[in-house]
Amino acid sequence: MIKKLFLTLTAAALAAACLPFAAVAAGAEDNAEPVPYTVDFFSAEAAEQLIPVYIPTDGTGAREELSAHWEHDTSAGTLTRVNDLGTSDVTGSYASVFFKDCYLRYFELSVDVRIGQGGLEGVIFGNGNMGLRHMASGNGVYFMPDPCVEVKGLSISQATTSSKFGAKNDFYELKMAVCEEYFRVYVDGVLRIDTKYPAELIDYGRIGLFTANTAGAFGGEAVIYPIDAEGNRLDFEAAALVESIEADEELIEMNYADEPVKLGYTILPENCAEPSVRFLAENPDVATVDTNGYLHPLKEGTTVIKIITEDGGFVAETVVQIIKTKAEIAGVTLNVDTGTLKVGEKLYLEAGYYPADAENLGFKWSCSDTSVAIVNNGTVTALKEGECVVSVRDYYGNYKAECRIVVAGASSESGSEGGCKSVVDGGSAVGAAALAAACIAVARRRRKNG
Repeated sequence: MIKKLFLTLTAAALAAACLPFAAVAAGAEDNAEPVPYTVDFFSAEAAEQLIPVYIPTDGTGAREELSAHWEHDTSAGTLTRVNDLGTSDVTGSYASVFFKDCYLRYFELSVDVRIGQGGLEGVIFGNGNMGLRHMASGNGVYFMPDPCVEVKGLSISQATTSSKFGAKNDFYELKMAVCEEYFRVYVDGVLRIDTKYPAELIDYGRIGLFTANTAGAFGGEAVIYPIDAEGNRLDFEAAALVESIEADEELIEMNYADEPVKLGYTILPENCAEPSVRFLAENPDVATVDTNGYLHPLKEGTTVIKIITEDGGFVAETVVQIIKTKAEIAGVTLNVDTGTLKVGEKLYLEAGYYPADAENLGFKWSCSDTSVAIVNNGTVTALKEGECVVSVRDYYGNYKAECRIVVAGASSESGSEGGCKSVVDGGSAVGAAALAAACIAVARRRRKNG
């Protein structure tokens, strides 16, 4: 049974019991004891004060119902780990309960703990988000059934802290305090650890209890005081909880070669205690998001990026479309510079864009004298003897290329001269080197076909 002394402690008695930790904060005229945060496991309302999080070894924590891995017995005043595998031990996973509204940096905590068979129990706090925290990250005090108390983040030998808890299935009163000045752990009123926690490891975070064993349990009443850097107790004030999250953009379009861009989102309320988020790409081959929130395009395609709050598990979505943008048009080319035809003959002109990977939106064709020849999508038909110029323009009309057409009488031999001439409206020539390369390609193709 849980010790009656612990169960019947009043607020004043708790203050006296915790005096080895800290002095009461000064400033109150009536010297009233600061108000703590309490969770009474004898009350059904305790379940409403707990945030259950199941944490596999990969660290991808997820909120769940309390009954999934815990049994709350109000008659006994206990919260016991329920094994989801039907065996005596749960290997490689941790069921946690975080205290709702309890987001602190320095604190005192008192609770009864029962060490289970072959597993770990303990307190986790700070340095990490509750949805991702597990044995490989964050801070904590871990109670092991056989050897001793172990402290994550501190180089404390077992010889220094060694203290067996005694027979299994018995409850022991745990009291601990973490502040800038000291780190202390009491078991049944006996000081087991008295040292200083590394300042760089102490950070704001939710405080929680965990067990990796089906027999492990907590009980009685959990009492938590906020304390300042020197260890003086303060009144507890509830932290603001996340209520919603919204993405700044519903759709983001990027070129696969673009630089990463930072995803924007808004969490309400703005003063929430734990505004941390994680990112999930439904199609990570198209785009991914790093831990700093930067979107990295990888290849053409579409994906949905989910932005998930660690507190509350609220989700916002952004659709991401990655495209491959074509090069900017720099000119228009033709495979023939001059063509000679007989009346009734046809000449097939091939137009192209420069550079070769420029976006091809089609061409616009025209003839300077449609009584001599007509052109239809690059096909020139000779009508009568004479000369004319066939022109082709890009889709926007900014560039054009020309071919001089000579229509001879019936006795003339028809033919064409390979070449290219491309001009920008206004008379300026397009890059000579680029057009020369295009013309060489045309000439080679003509020789191959000839």
